[in-house]
Amino acid sequence: MTTNQSKYRILGLVGRGQFGRVFCARDRQAKNQANNVGSDQSTGNLVALKELEQRRFPTNQFLRELRFLISLRHVNIVNCISLDYSQNRRYLVMEYCEAGTLRSLIEARNLIENRNLENLGERSLNQDLNLVIEILSGLKYAHELNIVHCDIKPENILLKLTRTGWQAKISDFGIAKLAIENDKSDRTGSPGYMAPERFYGQFSKASDLYAVGIILYELLIGERPFSGNPAELMYGHLNHRVKVPDFVPEALKKFLYKSLEKLPARRFNSAEVMQTELELIISKDFSKELIKEFANQKLSDGIVKPKQIIEIPKLETLNIFVTEKKLLKPILALGFCDRMPNSLNFYSANETLLKKRNLLSIFNLKTSYQFNDGVNNINEKIIDIVITKNQEYVITNYYIYIVIDNFQSHRVLYAFNQPANQSVNQKWAIADKWLCILNATQFNEINETKQNIKLRLEIQYLSNIYPIKILDLPALLSKVAIVDLLIISLHHLALVSNTTEGSNISVISRRGNIMANFDLPVAIVMAIASYETGKILVVTELNYLLLIDWKPYRVSRIELGYRPQFIKATNWGYIIVLHEQSDTFLNFMDAVGNQVGGFSLDGLVIAIACISNNILVISVKDSISSLDANLANTNYEDSKNQSDNQVGGRLLILDLKQLNLDLVF
Repeated sequence: MTTNQSKYRILGLVGRGQFGRVFCARDRQAKNQANNVGSDQSTGNLVALKELEQRRFPTNQFLRELRFLISLRHVNIVNCISLDYSQNRRYLVMEYCEAGTLRSLIEARNLIENRNLENLGERSLNQDLNLVIEILSGLKYAHELNIVHCDIKPENILLKLTRTGWQAKISDFGIAKLAIENDKSDRTGSPGYMAPERFYGQFSKASDLYAVGIILYELLIGERPFSGNPAELMYGHLNHRVKVPDFVPEALKKFLYKSLEKLPARRFNSAEVMQTELELIISKDFSKELIKEFANQKLSDGIVKPKQIIEIPKLETLNIFVTEKKLLKPILALGFCDRMPNSLNFYSANETLLKKRNLLSIFNLKTSYQFNDGVNNINEKIIDIVITKNQEYVITNYYIYIVIDNFQSHRVLYAFNQPANQSVNQKWAIADKWLCILNATQFNEINETKQNIKLRLEIQYLSNIYPIKILDLPALLSKVAIVDLLIISLHHLALVSNTTEGSNISVISRRGNIMANFDLPVAIVMAIASYETGKILVVTELNYLLLIDWKPYRVSRIELGYRPQFIKATNWGYIIVLHEQSDTFLNFMDAVGNQVGGFSLDGLVIAIACISNNILVISVKDSISSLDANLANTNYEDSKNQSDNQVGGRLLILDLKQLNLDLVF
């Protein structure tokens, strides 16, 4: 039935195929059912809408793919949910795969030079082989129904996120054929992955297995066995024997050679046989030895060049200019506001003193303001500062303050129920014109001994001292551990929490409406809002990163291999900070997760501010015994009443242009 309005709301374009575009969409009816606060339903089921243009995808071909998809129900084949007609457009409603395609995974991996821990090579190989096994499992099912895909390639392998990696799903049966057909005039396909017989218009189940062999080769080596234009690719597939590099273990070599035989009869007899053989190769009997051999040889042959964390150069050894100011009290928080063009002012705070500084002369303070005056006889300490386009805010362990009267006074915006730095169930986030506070309290259900978590979210405009919205969320987010509360756009916040099954990200508007609710299969230990609107970067319990875009919903996995102390988002990417004993390692990533450089320095970095695209202000915490200076030295600030055991610090300013990072400033 054709309707003016589709039952699906399109959230964004996620890809383009040979015959049309692919959109991420949400079921309108499911969203309406779950739009009430406290609902335990997801806020709408995500689907992929595959648009099939009439002129590029005629009706007979459209019905053909639909027939194949309806008959295929397998965990490793993308599920077809329904058919949707709206506004003279045709859509296949498909299962949504948030982690993209195998092609995007291969391209991201090829860009990463820093595969830095020893187990990364092992884990990567395990994931690669398991992905191929899943592809073969899906093909086995399709072949049992006499369906030959005819276009197996990384672009047609979609990925869903799992706790330890991905799940592969075969998609796009647009040129699939029945094995009993005999259309020798059809040479449609992707030349890089086509079996030799396909160039003559012939096809069989063995043609799909040849393409799987090419995919495995590309996963292991990083490139296809043949390259060039379509004519050169055809010549290679028809005439050149595949060469497998020596670093590939003998068992996998034999597997590849058999998969990529020129004659179909010499390849594996079926997807089932091929899958069984590969499962045997990675069986427990000798998988550890095989993987270690692969990882060690691959690294020694220079195919992947890992940079161990300890190999990052020391800042002191780099030939760059660094402005340094020594401090007797370490700076705990830094902030910068770009509300004024070419502004050179930034803010720093230790436990009790907020200071306004100028980039050109960090030795001279423009203004300072004492927050702990002892009137209330409480041990109040600054724990953070937030600078928005219109205002400066100071968060202490008891209050959230707004700084007023040109840095001469302050006003309380919010009083915490308990000291903020002692409560893991109390989070705050400040946007340009609104504030949100999350309080989590434990309670027992009637006749239950287990404790649940009751969440109360308060949202208020900063021009109003009273909350404009108070939400109690016991049903939506019960039995959770709160990770963080983040501002992700001018109008939305994200509540990040861990659940018994993994983790959850709920997107809530500043009016208190729940816009989206995403479940992840792995627990989160840290989350930050990216500089780009709507994106979140999280560190998982397994020490890899997830870059999450909520509209449309997409997830990219970034291998890391260690757990950072904190991450700083910038307008060009991210700074990942790792403490190792008394040193700090700073790794720089661009906006999509490619590592572009880094350095290490003595002391512990505890705060970073980006004054412009390329200027960093870094606060370093040192032991006073390590400072080679006299307490009377005038280069020190706050030297009065300094104890002998006080921890000191440094304030560094450096220009990233000097580091030759793979970034354009």
